[in-house]
Amino acid sequence: MCHPISHTRVNRINRGRVIRVEDLPSPPPGRTGWPWNSEPPLVTSDEPWPRVTIVTPSFNQGMFLEETIRSVLLQGYPNLEYIVIDGGSTDESVEIIRKYEPWLEHWESERDRGQSHAINKGFARATGEIVAWINSDDVYYPGAIFTAVEAFKHEPNAGFVHSDCSIIDTKSRVSGSIEHTPRTLPMMIGDGNCIAQPTAFMRRSALRQVGPMREDLHMVMDYELWIRLLRVSPSHYMPGKRLAAFRMYPESKTVGSAHRTPPEILKVFDGLFSDPSLEPCLRSVRRQAYGRVYFHRAVHDVAADRAFPDGLLSYTRSLVLHPRLALARPLTPLWFLREAGRQLIRDTRRLRHHPLTITEKDRDAG
Repeated sequence: MCHPISHTRVNRINRGRVIRVEDLPSPPPGRTGWPWNSEPPLVTSDEPWPRVTIVTPSFNQGMFLEETIRSVLLQGYPNLEYIVIDGGSTDESVEIIRKYEPWLEHWESERDRGQSHAINKGFARATGEIVAWINSDDVYYPGAIFTAVEAFKHEPNAGFVHSDCSIIDTKSRVSGSIEHTPRTLPMMIGDGNCIAQPTAFMRRSALRQVGPMREDLHMVMDYELWIRLLRVSPSHYMPGKRLAAFRMYPESKTVGSAHRTPPEILKVFDGLFSDPSLEPCLRSVRRQAYGRVYFHRAVHDVAADRAFPDGLLSYTRSLVLHPRLALARPLTPLWFLREAGRQLIRDTRRLRHHPLTITEKDRDAG
Protein backbone atom coordinates (compact mmCIF):
# COMPACT_ATOMS: atom_id res chain seq x y z
CA MET A 1 0.00 0.00 0.00
CA CYS A 2 1.37 3.43 -0.94
CA HIS A 3 1.23 6.24 1.53
CA PRO A 4 1.48 9.96 0.62
CA ILE A 5 4.82 11.55 1.42
CA SER A 6 4.74 14.48 3.77
CA HIS A 7 8.02 16.33 4.04
CA THR A 8 8.89 19.84 5.11
CA ARG A 9 12.19 21.64 5.10
CA VAL A 10 12.87 25.31 5.70
CA ASN A 11 16.07 26.80 4.34
CA ARG A 12 17.11 30.42 4.14
CA ILE A 13 20.01 29.93 1.75
CA ASN A 14 18.49 32.22 -0.91
CA ARG A 15 18.22 35.38 1.15
CA GLY A 16 20.78 37.98 0.14
CA ARG A 17 22.45 35.53 -2.22
CA VAL A 18 22.25 35.02 -5.97
CA ILE A 19 22.07 31.43 -7.20
CA ARG A 20 24.30 30.69 -10.18
CA VAL A 21 24.23 27.85 -12.71
CA GLU A 22 27.33 26.29 -11.16
CA ASP A 23 25.58 26.15 -7.77
CA LEU A 24 22.80 23.87 -9.03
CA PRO A 25 22.87 20.19 -10.02
CA SER A 26 23.96 19.49 -13.56
CA PRO A 27 21.11 19.51 -16.07
CA PRO A 28 19.93 16.26 -17.69
CA PRO A 29 21.95 15.15 -20.74
CA GLY A 30 21.18 17.10 -23.87
CA ARG A 31 19.47 20.00 -22.09
CA THR A 32 21.03 23.35 -23.00
CA GLY A 33 20.05 26.99 -23.08
CA TRP A 34 17.67 28.59 -20.61
CA PRO A 35 17.25 27.50 -17.83
CA TRP A 36 19.75 24.65 -18.09
CA ASN A 37 23.17 26.21 -18.59
CA SER A 38 22.48 29.94 -18.94
CA GLU A 39 21.33 32.62 -16.55
CA PRO A 40 20.24 36.28 -16.66
CA PRO A 41 22.79 39.08 -16.19
CA LEU A 42 23.53 39.84 -12.56
CA VAL A 43 22.25 43.11 -11.10
CA THR A 44 25.05 45.09 -9.48
CA SER A 45 22.87 47.60 -7.61
CA ASP A 46 23.31 47.56 -3.84
CA GLU A 47 19.81 48.91 -3.16
CA PRO A 48 17.60 46.73 -0.97
CA TRP A 49 15.39 44.46 -3.05
CA PRO A 50 11.96 43.49 -1.71
CA ARG A 51 11.48 39.83 -0.90
CA VAL A 52 9.61 37.95 -3.60
CA THR A 53 7.86 34.65 -2.88
CA ILE A 54 7.23 32.23 -5.72
CA VAL A 55 4.95 29.22 -5.19
CA THR A 56 4.85 26.22 -7.52
CA PRO A 57 1.88 23.85 -7.15
CA SER A 58 2.69 20.46 -8.61
CA PHE A 59 1.15 17.06 -9.21
CA ASN A 60 2.66 14.38 -11.43
CA GLN A 61 4.42 16.90 -13.68
CA GLY A 62 7.86 15.34 -13.35
CA MET A 63 8.64 15.65 -17.05
CA PHE A 64 8.45 19.47 -16.79
CA LEU A 65 9.03 20.25 -13.10
CA GLU A 66 12.82 20.54 -13.17
CA GLU A 67 12.69 23.13 -15.95
CA THR A 68 10.19 25.16 -13.94
CA ILE A 69 12.28 24.99 -10.77
CA ARG A 70 15.47 26.06 -12.51
CA SER A 71 13.69 28.94 -14.26
CA VAL A 72 12.78 30.29 -10.81
CA LEU A 73 16.08 29.68 -9.03
CA LEU A 74 18.23 31.10 -11.85
CA GLN A 75 16.45 34.46 -11.93
CA GLY A 76 19.49 36.02 -10.27
CA TYR A 77 17.23 37.72 -7.77
CA PRO A 78 18.95 38.33 -4.39
CA ASN A 79 15.89 38.08 -2.13
CA LEU A 80 13.97 35.05 -3.35
CA GLU A 81 11.70 32.80 -1.32
CA TYR A 82 10.72 29.69 -3.28
CA ILE A 83 8.08 27.21 -2.11
CA VAL A 84 7.02 23.99 -3.87
CA ILE A 85 3.73 22.37 -2.85
CA ASP A 86 3.36 18.91 -4.37
CA GLY A 87 0.06 17.06 -4.16
CA GLY A 88 1.52 13.64 -3.44
CA SER A 89 2.92 12.84 -6.88
CA THR A 90 3.59 9.24 -7.81
CA ASP A 91 6.01 9.97 -10.66
CA GLU A 92 9.58 11.32 -10.41
CA SER A 93 8.46 14.70 -9.02
CA VAL A 94 9.55 14.11 -5.41
CA GLU A 95 12.96 12.92 -6.57
CA ILE A 96 13.37 16.12 -8.58
CA ILE A 97 12.24 18.31 -5.67
CA ARG A 98 14.73 16.61 -3.33
CA LYS A 99 17.44 17.32 -5.88
CA TYR A 100 16.84 21.07 -5.45
CA GLU A 101 15.94 20.96 -1.75
CA PRO A 102 18.93 23.08 -0.58
CA TRP A 103 17.59 26.05 -2.54
CA LEU A 104 13.94 25.79 -1.50
CA GLU A 105 12.53 27.72 1.43
CA HIS A 106 9.88 25.05 1.94
CA TRP A 107 8.55 22.02 0.16
CA GLU A 108 6.10 19.26 0.88
CA SER A 109 4.45 16.37 -0.87
CA GLU A 110 1.12 15.23 0.44
CA ARG A 111 -2.39 14.82 -0.86
CA ASP A 112 -4.31 18.08 -1.16
CA ARG A 113 -7.67 19.31 -2.41
CA GLY A 114 -6.41 20.49 -5.78
CA GLN A 115 -4.36 23.24 -7.37
CA SER A 116 -6.08 26.16 -5.63
CA HIS A 117 -5.58 24.52 -2.24
CA ALA A 118 -1.88 23.95 -3.01
CA ILE A 119 -1.41 27.60 -3.99
CA ASN A 120 -3.17 28.75 -0.83
CA LYS A 121 -0.90 26.54 1.27
CA GLY A 122 2.11 28.15 -0.35
CA PHE A 123 0.81 31.70 0.03
CA ALA A 124 0.02 31.03 3.70
CA ARG A 125 3.76 30.49 4.24
CA ALA A 126 4.87 33.41 2.09
CA THR A 127 6.77 36.29 3.71
CA GLY A 128 7.52 38.24 0.53
CA GLU A 129 6.14 41.68 -0.20
CA ILE A 130 5.47 40.42 -3.72
CA VAL A 131 4.03 36.97 -4.45
CA ALA A 132 3.31 34.87 -7.51
CA TRP A 133 2.70 31.29 -8.51
CA ILE A 134 4.02 29.47 -11.52
CA ASN A 135 2.64 26.07 -12.39
CA SER A 136 4.91 23.07 -12.67
CA ASP A 137 4.76 22.96 -16.47
CA ASP A 138 5.32 26.68 -17.10
CA VAL A 139 8.60 28.61 -17.24
CA TYR A 140 9.84 32.06 -16.26
CA TYR A 141 12.03 33.88 -18.73
CA PRO A 142 15.35 35.42 -17.64
CA GLY A 143 14.91 38.60 -15.60
CA ALA A 144 11.18 38.10 -15.02
CA ILE A 145 11.30 38.81 -11.28
CA PHE A 146 13.48 41.92 -11.66
CA THR A 147 11.15 43.25 -14.35
CA ALA A 148 8.10 42.74 -12.14
CA VAL A 149 9.77 44.38 -9.14
CA GLU A 150 10.78 47.39 -11.23
CA ALA A 151 7.21 47.69 -12.49
CA PHE A 152 5.91 47.82 -8.91
CA LYS A 153 8.42 50.56 -8.09
CA HIS A 154 7.05 52.69 -10.92
CA GLU A 155 3.40 51.79 -10.23
CA PRO A 156 3.01 52.12 -6.43
CA ASN A 157 -0.80 51.79 -6.58
CA ALA A 158 -0.88 48.60 -8.63
CA GLY A 159 -2.17 45.51 -6.88
CA PHE A 160 -0.58 43.27 -9.50
CA VAL A 161 1.46 43.51 -12.70
CA HIS A 162 1.46 41.28 -15.78
CA SER A 163 2.74 41.03 -19.34
CA ASP A 164 2.32 39.14 -22.58
CA CYS A 165 3.20 35.45 -22.57
CA SER A 166 4.67 32.86 -24.92
CA ILE A 167 2.97 29.53 -25.57
CA ILE A 168 5.34 26.55 -25.65
CA ASP A 169 4.93 22.85 -26.45
CA THR A 170 6.25 19.79 -24.63
CA LYS A 171 9.71 20.40 -26.13
CA SER A 172 9.69 24.04 -24.92
CA ARG A 173 9.43 25.31 -28.48
CA VAL A 174 7.44 28.51 -28.89
CA SER A 175 4.21 27.71 -30.71
CA GLY A 176 2.27 30.94 -30.15
CA SER A 177 1.70 33.79 -27.77
CA ILE A 178 -0.88 35.37 -25.50
CA GLU A 179 -1.01 39.09 -26.24
CA HIS A 180 -3.58 41.50 -24.92
CA THR A 181 -4.09 45.20 -24.93
CA PRO A 182 -4.99 46.65 -21.51
CA ARG A 183 -8.68 46.32 -20.67
CA THR A 184 -10.89 47.81 -18.03
CA LEU A 185 -12.51 45.52 -15.47
CA PRO A 186 -15.94 45.77 -17.19
CA MET A 187 -14.30 44.74 -20.46
CA MET A 188 -12.57 41.79 -18.82
CA ILE A 189 -15.84 40.58 -17.32
CA GLY A 190 -17.77 41.10 -20.54
CA ASP A 191 -15.12 39.91 -23.00
CA GLY A 192 -13.16 37.36 -20.96
CA ASN A 193 -9.90 36.96 -19.12
CA CYS A 194 -7.01 38.98 -20.51
CA ILE A 195 -4.38 38.21 -17.85
CA ALA A 196 -1.70 35.64 -18.69
CA GLN A 197 -1.41 33.96 -15.29
CA PRO A 198 2.27 32.86 -15.47
CA THR A 199 3.30 36.51 -15.93
CA ALA A 200 1.31 37.91 -12.99
CA PHE A 201 2.98 39.13 -9.78
CA MET A 202 0.91 40.46 -6.86
CA ARG A 203 1.47 42.59 -3.81
CA ARG A 204 0.91 40.36 -0.81
CA SER A 205 -0.97 43.23 0.87
CA ALA A 206 -3.49 43.25 -2.01
CA LEU A 207 -3.88 39.47 -1.79
CA ARG A 208 -4.55 39.70 1.95
CA GLN A 209 -7.17 42.35 1.27
CA VAL A 210 -9.22 40.17 -1.09
CA GLY A 211 -8.58 36.76 0.48
CA PRO A 212 -7.18 33.45 -0.81
CA MET A 213 -7.84 31.51 -3.99
CA ARG A 214 -11.28 29.93 -4.20
CA GLU A 215 -10.73 26.23 -3.67
CA ASP A 216 -14.08 25.30 -5.22
CA LEU A 217 -12.69 26.47 -8.57
CA HIS A 218 -10.23 24.39 -10.57
CA MET A 219 -10.22 26.03 -14.02
CA VAL A 220 -10.87 29.76 -13.53
CA MET A 221 -9.51 30.44 -10.04
CA ASP A 222 -7.02 32.92 -11.52
CA TYR A 223 -9.72 34.80 -13.49
CA GLU A 224 -11.89 35.03 -10.39
CA LEU A 225 -8.92 36.31 -8.36
CA TRP A 226 -8.09 39.01 -10.93
CA ILE A 227 -11.68 40.25 -10.73
CA ARG A 228 -11.51 40.53 -6.95
CA LEU A 229 -8.14 42.26 -7.06
CA LEU A 230 -9.23 44.72 -9.72
CA ARG A 231 -12.25 45.73 -7.64
CA VAL A 232 -9.90 47.06 -4.93
CA SER A 233 -6.77 48.17 -6.82
CA PRO A 234 -5.58 48.74 -10.39
CA SER A 235 -3.26 46.44 -12.28
CA HIS A 236 -0.35 47.37 -14.52
CA TYR A 237 0.24 45.78 -17.93
CA MET A 238 3.85 45.87 -19.13
CA PRO A 239 3.78 46.42 -22.91
CA GLY A 240 6.60 44.89 -24.89
CA LYS A 241 7.55 42.51 -22.08
CA ARG A 242 7.19 38.75 -21.96
CA LEU A 243 7.94 37.38 -18.50
CA ALA A 244 6.97 33.73 -18.88
CA ALA A 245 5.94 30.87 -21.12
CA PHE A 246 2.71 28.92 -20.76
CA ARG A 247 2.93 25.26 -21.78
CA MET A 248 -0.01 24.03 -23.83
CA TYR A 249 -0.37 20.40 -24.87
CA PRO A 250 -3.25 17.90 -25.18
CA GLU A 251 -2.81 16.47 -21.66
CA SER A 252 -2.66 19.86 -19.95
CA LYS A 253 -5.61 20.88 -17.81
CA THR A 254 -6.30 23.94 -19.94
CA VAL A 255 -6.73 21.80 -23.05
CA GLY A 256 -7.92 18.45 -21.73
CA SER A 257 -10.47 19.85 -19.29
CA ALA A 258 -11.58 22.93 -21.23
CA HIS A 259 -15.22 21.79 -21.08
CA ARG A 260 -15.15 22.43 -17.31
CA THR A 261 -14.42 26.13 -17.80
CA PRO A 262 -17.87 27.53 -18.81
CA PRO A 263 -19.73 26.01 -15.82
CA GLU A 264 -17.14 27.46 -13.45
CA ILE A 265 -17.36 30.91 -15.02
CA LEU A 266 -21.15 30.78 -14.70
CA LYS A 267 -20.66 29.96 -11.02
CA VAL A 268 -18.35 32.96 -10.63
CA PHE A 269 -20.77 35.26 -12.43
CA ASP A 270 -23.75 34.04 -10.39
CA GLY A 271 -21.91 35.12 -7.25
CA LEU A 272 -20.59 38.34 -8.73
CA PHE A 273 -23.85 39.65 -10.14
CA SER A 274 -25.81 38.75 -7.02
CA ASP A 275 -23.55 41.00 -4.95
CA PRO A 276 -25.65 44.04 -3.92
CA SER A 277 -22.49 46.15 -3.68
CA LEU A 278 -21.48 45.46 -7.30
CA GLU A 279 -20.48 48.61 -9.12
CA PRO A 280 -23.02 49.83 -11.73
CA CYS A 281 -20.38 49.77 -14.46
CA LEU A 282 -19.89 46.05 -13.85
CA ARG A 283 -23.58 45.27 -13.56
CA SER A 284 -24.07 46.85 -17.00
CA VAL A 285 -22.10 44.07 -18.72
CA ARG A 286 -24.10 41.24 -17.17
CA ARG A 287 -25.91 40.15 -20.35
CA GLN A 288 -22.75 40.33 -22.41
CA ALA A 289 -20.81 38.30 -19.83
CA TYR A 290 -23.39 35.52 -19.58
CA GLY A 291 -23.96 35.48 -23.33
CA ARG A 292 -20.27 34.92 -23.98
CA VAL A 293 -20.08 32.00 -21.55
CA TYR A 294 -23.20 30.34 -22.96
CA PHE A 295 -21.76 30.66 -26.46
CA HIS A 296 -18.53 28.90 -25.45
CA ARG A 297 -20.49 26.27 -23.55
CA ALA A 298 -22.52 25.61 -26.70
CA VAL A 299 -19.32 25.02 -28.67
CA HIS A 300 -18.06 22.58 -26.01
CA ASP A 301 -21.43 20.82 -26.03
CA VAL A 302 -21.16 20.22 -29.77
CA ALA A 303 -17.59 18.93 -29.39
CA ALA A 304 -18.76 16.57 -26.62
CA ASP A 305 -21.52 15.05 -28.76
CA ARG A 306 -24.24 16.99 -26.94
CA ALA A 307 -25.37 19.37 -29.66
CA PHE A 308 -29.00 18.47 -28.96
CA PRO A 309 -30.51 19.58 -26.78
CA ASP A 310 -27.68 21.03 -24.63
CA GLY A 311 -25.69 22.81 -27.32
CA LEU A 312 -28.75 24.26 -29.04
CA LEU A 313 -30.15 25.50 -25.73
CA SER A 314 -26.84 27.13 -24.75
CA TYR A 315 -26.56 28.79 -28.15
CA THR A 316 -30.13 30.08 -27.92
CA ARG A 317 -29.31 31.66 -24.57
CA SER A 318 -26.21 33.29 -26.01
CA LEU A 319 -28.26 34.58 -28.95
CA VAL A 320 -30.75 36.25 -26.59
CA LEU A 321 -28.13 37.68 -24.23
CA HIS A 322 -25.29 38.58 -26.59
CA PRO A 323 -26.56 38.62 -30.19
CA ARG A 324 -23.51 40.49 -31.46
CA LEU A 325 -21.30 37.54 -30.52
CA ALA A 326 -23.77 34.81 -31.41
CA LEU A 327 -24.29 36.31 -34.88
CA ALA A 328 -20.70 37.44 -35.45
CA ARG A 329 -20.56 34.93 -38.29
CA PRO A 330 -23.73 34.85 -40.40
CA LEU A 331 -23.85 31.06 -40.75
CA THR A 332 -23.36 30.28 -37.05
CA PRO A 333 -27.07 29.69 -36.30
CA LEU A 334 -27.33 27.30 -39.25
CA TRP A 335 -24.23 25.42 -38.05
CA PHE A 336 -25.71 24.88 -34.59
CA LEU A 337 -29.04 23.80 -36.09
CA ARG A 338 -27.27 21.37 -38.40
CA GLU A 339 -25.21 19.88 -35.56
CA ALA A 340 -28.28 19.63 -33.33
CA GLY A 341 -30.16 17.85 -36.12
CA ARG A 342 -27.32 15.40 -36.63
CA GLN A 343 -27.18 14.76 -32.90
CA LEU A 344 -30.91 14.12 -32.75
CA ILE A 345 -30.65 11.60 -35.60
CA ARG A 346 -27.72 9.82 -33.95
CA ASP A 347 -29.51 9.64 -30.59
CA THR A 348 -32.68 8.33 -32.24
CA ARG A 349 -30.73 5.57 -33.98
CA ARG A 350 -28.95 4.66 -30.75
CA LEU A 351 -32.21 4.56 -28.84
CA ARG A 352 -33.74 2.31 -31.46
CA HIS A 353 -30.93 -0.25 -31.28
CA HIS A 354 -29.75 0.24 -27.68
CA PRO A 355 -32.53 1.64 -25.44
CA LEU A 356 -30.19 2.41 -22.53
CA THR A 357 -27.66 4.40 -24.54
CA ILE A 358 -29.31 7.81 -24.14
CA THR A 359 -29.89 7.34 -20.44
CA GLU A 360 -26.26 6.36 -19.90
CA LYS A 361 -24.98 9.26 -21.99
CA ASP A 362 -27.08 11.77 -20.06
CA ARG A 363 -25.98 10.28 -16.76
CA ASP A 364 -22.31 10.56 -17.74
CA ALA A 365 -22.83 14.14 -18.94
CA GLY A 366 -24.39 15.05 -15.61
